[in-house]
Amino acid sequence: MNNPLPKRLYGLPAHIDKSSVVLILGTLPGQTSLSLKKYYADPSNRFWELLFLACGEKIEQSETAKETLLSKYHIALWDVLESAVRDTSSDRDLISERPNDLPLCLAKYPNIKLLIFHSKDAYKYFKRFFKNSAIPYICVSSPSGQNRKSTEAKVMEWRAALSCVIPQLQDVPKLAWKKPASM
Repeated sequence: MNNPLPKRLYGLPAHIDKSSVVLILGTLPGQTSLSLKKYYADPSNRFWELLFLACGEKIEQSETAKETLLSKYHIALWDVLESAVRDTSSDRDLISERPNDLPLCLAKYPNIKLLIFHSKDAYKYFKRFFKNSAIPYICVSSPSGQNRKSTEAKVMEWRAALSCVIPQLQDVPKLAWKKPASM
């Protein structure tokens, strides 16, 4: 019996509004997120945990708490890809990729001051499909359960990126130099 050909998967609409100042971009939602029609719904993805911690908030799992967090810190969510054919669960196995219209989105939401790519794959597709951006951008550690970096290191990295444009996070302690062991 022949295996059916993988079908084209379409991402979720942008979760954004006129007050958004940060746009966090992934690659393309996984199957769990697509079936539930919610960003980062797969429990193995630690996105929400990292975002709550990076914002200095208590981790909550309710959809209401997640919506409140995004609204309070003016954070928008979307993906670089509008659609692709995915043969496995890995973003590395995407084919026939089509980008979202990021330039139109940024023109429609001029308050966006920073793009954050939360994976090397998202950034790779951004570079492939878009020549440049007048809006600054940064790539942070992936929230995926496959990323072995410590939660504390990821949280510090995410907080540093978010604090560039979110006033509530600019008062958090800055990173300090560690003395080398030989001193």
